[in-house]
Amino acid sequence: MEQQLAEAVFRRYCAEDVLRVTELRGGKINRTFRVETHAGTYICQRLSRAAFSGAADAIEHNYLRYRDACAAARDALGAWEAPQWMRTGEGRIFFTDRGGGGWRVYPMIRGRVFASADELPDGGLSEFARGLAALHFVLDRFAGRPETVIGRFHDLDFYCGEYLSIRSGERADAAVNAYIDEQMEFFSRALPVRQDAVIHADTRLANAVFAPDGRVTAFIDIDTFSTGSRLIDLADSIRSVAGAGEAAPLDPQSVRFRKERCDEFVSAYLSSPFCGLAAGEAACIPQYLLRVTFELGVRYYTDYLRGNPYFRTERPEDTLRQARGQFALLEEMRRHF
Repeated sequence: MEQQLAEAVFRRYCAEDVLRVTELRGGKINRTFRVETHAGTYICQRLSRAAFSGAADAIEHNYLRYRDACAAARDALGAWEAPQWMRTGEGRIFFTDRGGGGWRVYPMIRGRVFASADELPDGGLSEFARGLAALHFVLDRFAGRPETVIGRFHDLDFYCGEYLSIRSGERADAAVNAYIDEQMEFFSRALPVRQDAVIHADTRLANAVFAPDGRVTAFIDIDTFSTGSRLIDLADSIRSVAGAGEAAPLDPQSVRFRKERCDEFVSAYLSSPFCGLAAGEAACIPQYLLRVTFELGVRYYTDYLRGNPYFRTERPEDTLRQARGQFALLEEMRRHF
């Protein structure tokens, strides 16, 4: 049924005969389908209603600015790709279905996406770091400021406030409540680094595209563009490659922080000619790594308390399990910093 809907949406953008439609399961927010035709392969994506509702103009604004920034950076970077979002027969980037869901279609960027650092080839971790530095070089050419798509994204104080407003609900977990209550004061401290850079804000490994030559030449899922510290992007990338087992229940035996991967990533990023950090910011990487991990745990947990309106889940308890995993990973990180 969902594949049929995706195929029907695809035909709004393209008249090519469809050979096969396959849902890609890796995304945490949007439902994504690969559409194969004789002429090529496309991505057909249904945006999360929580992110898309009322934000279509902002998403389009940010995309067009990013596309222009990619073009401006291409002479220095060589190969670098922005997703080429297509338009419907009516000239619109987004198609809205009867249920109010927003869809977009674009040719699939040639390359590989890795769900886990364990899948990376030799040198892949350093290439991921250099790719993030290249992305920051592109974003330095972003005209103006991104428009807001997801309000208060990476605003830890906001997420803690959301938690406090719902922590006594019937789904509450006493142990998780106690842990968050204990940590909130520590993470309430402001960090004195630049907060006005243009950032991707969701730079986990699965959003990087590795070209056939092994270099990262694109990042996908660009709906989260915002302003903030580049350390948010570094922290999110490091968390995604150096954390192991954090999706498991709160079990110290199943969660690991691979410090050597963290060190390799940071070294490769800082040695890139496109490094986007100001003087002195690198010293704050551990603080941001802890902070972003705690923030994600709080987000998972509040989403669980609210009945999972934001994150995609197969079971209602998935977000509770993911929250526990992030908090276990946080404690593993503290053993190394």
